Amino acid sequence: MNLGQNRWLRHWGLFDPIGNLAKFSGEAVPPSDRAGLVLPALEFPLSSEVRLTDQFARKWPNPLPLLFETLFEVPPNRPIDNVRWRKRIFELIEASSWESAGRAEAVLRLTYLAHHNALTDDESASFGRALWSKTDGQDSPLPLDTGLLSYSFAELPKSSSSFLRSRSGTLTPEPPITGQSSSS
Repeated sequence: MNLGQNRWLRHWGLFDPIGNLAKFSGEAVPPSDRAGLVLPALEFPLSSEVRLTDQFARKWPNPLPLLFETLFEVPPNRPIDNVRWRKRIFELIEASSWESAGRAEAVLRLTYLAHHNALTDDESASFGRALWSKTDGQDSPLPLDTGLLSYSFAELPKSSSSFLRSRSGTLTPEPPITGQSSSS
């Protein structure tokens, strides 16, 4: 995973080999031991963090989905008080905001953590605000530029300002995020 940190290896011709190396290295580790690979995969830089142009950003490897056949098969082994985990999650939340070029990559990594309840309440609330900061403007808005399918948003954190559309077509405020009152 450290290959992503090396600025001399950021040539577009090396993106596929680096991705393949991450994938096949991950497959060599027994599934029961892969939880230890999650933090290095999260720390692998986003394409926006290495300042790739849009043309090359799509080819930049994202090791988290490469390591696991399905992102949800291996839960992370996250110690809540670990500074490296907290720092990286904070960076990913910032990168998942509406103006970030690395939004889709960051949202995918945070979705994995949210699915496994590996985010603290504060992190989950911040992710919800960032995720829902850019919507499609429809009657029942969904987040844009995430790379996720529509049904994925059902289990992800919500923004405290988002609304749910009932079957009758009326807008109803969603339940407040844990720790917040409905008047805030």
